[in-house]
Amino acid sequence: MNTTREHDIGRQVCEGSSHERRPEAALAEGPRIAEVAIPNAITLPAWFNSAQACAVLQLKARSFVLIAGAHGIDRVASRAGLAAAPSHQSITGSAVPLGPGVTPSTSVAEAVRLMDERAADHVAVVVAGAVLGIVTRDDATRALAYGPPRPRNGIGSTEGPTRATRNAERLAA
Repeated sequence: MNTTREHDIGRQVCEGSSHERRPEAALAEGPRIAEVAIPNAITLPAWFNSAQACAVLQLKARSFVLIAGAHGIDRVASRAGLAAAPSHQSITGSAVPLGPGVTPSTSVAEAVRLMDERAADHVAVVVAGAVLGIVTRDDATRALAYGPPRPRNGIGSTEGPTRATRNAERLAA
């Protein structure tokens, strides 16, 4: 795949204008990101230090910190990475680029392909430019090997969409 096409696909995903596939095609491709993703990230200002960020992540039961740059959310740090960093270090010192963006309807296999192609260990789940969560390579690999986890009240819940998902989808319309 050439880089211009990759850029166009990435822009479409971030702008919420990806092409949806028909349901029968989706079933043939295996689980979707919506079945694997959960809201597992919070946004914090870049001036937070690692110790502060770890405390907030623990309090909020989240795994990732999203960090905004000049053009919106562009970096992410994991709780494990922040815990391993010096406590006084800014969270930006533990952050990595946000990585490829996918929609909840993207297949898990496609997400793994994107991670392989871009040497990333995660993908960001994006709807209408809003990051709803992070899916790691481990999450995706587990879903491909054993099927998606039991539905829970999150991005892929069968109990209905969360308020954040409904709001993001409403903004995209």
